[in-house]
Amino acid sequence: FALAVKLLNPDWPVPTGLADLAEPDLASIAAHAGAGPSAIFPSYPQGEDWSQYVPRGHYTTSEQLRRYFTAMMWHGRMTFRVADANETRQAALLTLAYQQTQVEGLSAAQVWAGIYEPTVFFVGRSDDLTPSEYGEALASAYGEPSGPSALVDDAKFAAFSAAAATLRAPQIMGMIVSEGETLADTKGLRLMGQRFVPDAFIFQNINPDQPTSLQVFAALGSDQALGYLPSEDQANPNVAKLRSTFQGYGEDVWTQNLYWSWMYSLLPLLEPTGEGYLQFMRSAAWQDKQLNTALGSYTELKRDTILYAKQVYAEMGYDALLPPDPERPKGYVEPVPLLFQRIAALTRMTIDGLDSRGLLDENDKAALSTMGEIATRLGTMAAQELNGQPLSAEDYEYIRFYGGQIEALAFSASDEGSYQGPGGTPEGGEPLQAAVVADLVTNPAQNRVLENGLGRVFEIYVVAPIGGKLVLTKGGVFSHYEFFQPLGERLTDEAWRAQLDAGKAPPLAPWTSSFLVEQNSAGPLADAIRVFNLALVKAVWYSDAEPLATMLGPTELADTQAYIDRLKVARQFVGSKLISLQFRSFDFQDATHAVVTTREIWSDELYTGSPYFEAQTSGEPILSGVRPAYTTDVTYTLHAEGEHWVIDTIVLNPENPPTWQKP
Repeated sequence: FALAVKLLNPDWPVPTGLADLAEPDLASIAAHAGAGPSAIFPSYPQGEDWSQYVPRGHYTTSEQLRRYFTAMMWHGRMTFRVADANETRQAALLTLAYQQTQVEGLSAAQVWAGIYEPTVFFVGRSDDLTPSEYGEALASAYGEPSGPSALVDDAKFAAFSAAAATLRAPQIMGMIVSEGETLADTKGLRLMGQRFVPDAFIFQNINPDQPTSLQVFAALGSDQALGYLPSEDQANPNVAKLRSTFQGYGEDVWTQNLYWSWMYSLLPLLEPTGEGYLQFMRSAAWQDKQLNTALGSYTELKRDTILYAKQVYAEMGYDALLPPDPERPKGYVEPVPLLFQRIAALTRMTIDGLDSRGLLDENDKAALSTMGEIATRLGTMAAQELNGQPLSAEDYEYIRFYGGQIEALAFSASDEGSYQGPGGTPEGGEPLQAAVVADLVTNPAQNRVLENGLGRVFEIYVVAPIGGKLVLTKGGVFSHYEFFQPLGERLTDEAWRAQLDAGKAPPLAPWTSSFLVEQNSAGPLADAIRVFNLALVKAVWYSDAEPLATMLGPTELADTQAYIDRLKVARQFVGSKLISLQFRSFDFQDATHAVVTTREIWSDELYTGSPYFEAQTSGEPILSGVRPAYTTDVTYTLHAEGEHWVIDTIVLNPENPPTWQKP
């Protein structure tokens, strides 16, 4: 206890009589170098794994959280084993203190439950024995002991030890053991024991020496994951047993806590998609993509529970009329309605569970409620798409802007301030990044840990049916990495992100090549042309070519400026609308020169007057000419200036746009 207090409050002086025991273990925790002896628990045959005390996940964002992490890790890992008589005597003393100590008017048992029970709702119950369970053994042997002196009776202690030995055994190996030792040898009391989670149970029962997160999803029913396991894992009879066990669980098991419910929400991603599903969902590549998504979400789950598991913006006002928006593409919801339905249910469960425990303030409740509404709305649209029912214009607008809501929720989750909805601004907290990392399995014999990391979000392109046509859509997808790390070098999010920034990401799993291709150098060229066209719309609307100065070479910039000057002389401006931009070819002449061809569809409106309100002395602008939608083939010649591409020439075919028509 003194060690934990010191971890929580570094300024607290350790009592003189305890310093010789506490200080060596405090030093080991600070060094977190790996396995080594413990002064407080000297009988551990292989010592303690001090590498576990590296604060990780969101616990690195403040000193207070770092202290909490190390103290809770200590209380979650250190075991008073039944097999060791001295540790069992200590367990009896701890249990008695648990029963008799008062803390600010509450019993220690009440204080303990106030910490333990909310974490049960989040992650689950302790895999190891708890003080309340030991209390039953204590009562059976000692009755109601008046104090510590009552525990010295050898006969009663023998009865207590025997009673403790009959208590449940752990299901997960959570400490370093010697060869030949079993789970039963690790049975004992942990003050705030780490929790039983299904994936740890799966790792232990398939191949803990060669773990991979694919084992988890193979056991949960993914044939895709099973096919990528090594042959010896596929042949392991425990895989079939685990699949049968998990497939037999009802909703009551899957929704016992938030951890299990999160895993439950991922199961629809593992379902085969054959006849009856949309064409793009039937390929093996799509199944691989879904498995990758499940692995990515699982990695986030492990990162968020690493301590407990037994491992759109509103724009500013304007002083002018706005130019026409480009034709907005219609969005698409990935048609897995059950996934969204379970996310909505998980959100409701979170709200109800936290609210009933007095742990949910109004800001967080508003954010969670919004999350549930989003998931419900997306689930409804996903079901419509799967059934071939058209989405409404309102649905498409929702898809277009829902990202702003998600961004606001992300700001809220990482910020100590309140949820402000779309348009809110972050005040602090964790940086908004998908890149996180978590260690899943520890192997002391091999001196390594299995790490799963999320990298930068990859772009995904899917040909989806929208409005009776096949449309190339673009979205985001997790990049998932799995790799081993030396035992004493468990990664934090910060270290992982630095590794990514340095270009030292580990290789992706080979099976992801079915749906991943390396981005080529045409991307920046396409971006340069897209940005130019959007800037050109504003230039001819506001009669200002200045924003184009960094995008165009001298000749093209002069030609554009001359066109705008002619419009100014005539007191005119143009509203151009980009309806479609299709890239036809990318031809690199060398590393710094390229030619790009496009097919573009535009419509134009010619106005007399000014778009600026202060210049509208004669009334609003008058529409004086129109060009209905027309198609032009364009050839762009570009050169690179550093990482920036500049457009040197633009050739149109036909050479000139259609003549203006009367509106």
